[in-house]
Amino acid sequence: MKPYIAFSFLAVVLVVAGLYWFWPTDTLTVKVEDWTTSSEGGVSAGDSGVSAIKTDIVGTWQSVDDSKFVREFKQNGTVIDSYEGSEFGESVGTWKLFTDPSREPVPVPDMGEGATYLKIIFSEEALYYTVSEISENSLQMIYLGGNGVLSFKRI
Repeated sequence: MKPYIAFSFLAVVLVVAGLYWFWPTDTLTVKVEDWTTSSEGGVSAGDSGVSAIKTDIVGTWQSVDDSKFVREFKQNGTVIDSYEGSEFGESVGTWKLFTDPSREPVPVPDMGEGATYLKIIFSEEALYYTVSEISENSLQMIYLGGNGVLSFKRI
């Protein structure tokens, strides 16, 4: 009788492990070749809120929670992440603001009317945020992948 108990226990463990490994998860990471560089869902000339954020976000921002992390948004759509003391150097990518999450190649949570989304693309992945607050000296972004609020101060 004991071999059946051990076998049953092993079978349950394997089923649970298999479900964990293969169960689909919602993720906001997408390979770069899956997104398009077209202007669909991007900033439109009539969207003054997005235009204002596009102007205000340009500059260098230091994380409030970790002063070694700095993110720079350039006017030409380039973003540079750096971490003091990192052996990997800087990560260079692109950024784009948009208001219609339904046009993205992956599911992006709809944050409601008037929400402004920020898409940052590095070599192998796209990261999605909403801009929850921006002023001359502070920036708050909500990471839609689930890690909460990122707060920055302008430097």
